Amino acid sequence: MMVSKVRGRFDKLRGPSSPRDPLQSSVNATVDLSSVNTGAPDRDNHIRSADFFEVETHPTMTFHSTGVRRDGDDYLLDGNLTSAARPSRSR
Repeated sequence: MMVSKVRGRFDKLRGPSSPRDPLQSSVNATVDLSSVNTGAPDRDNHIRSADFFEVETHPTMTFHSTGVRRDGDDYLLDGNLTSAARPSRSR
């Protein structure tokens, strides 16, 4: 088995916009898992399969932030990421 780091994004998500000050913001977003986009269609289809997201059964996941903190020039968003297929806690 091979493991590698892959960057990607979700092209479809819903959630409110945040205020101008990131430290005062919060996020409650719903992500359409079928919109995963790593730039490689074969890999994206594999990620959508039952091996990973199983989007036919569990089409969305949600993210609820629990805090925002500064990390140098960046910000870190803490929160809970939940998918019906595989609940988890993210940071």
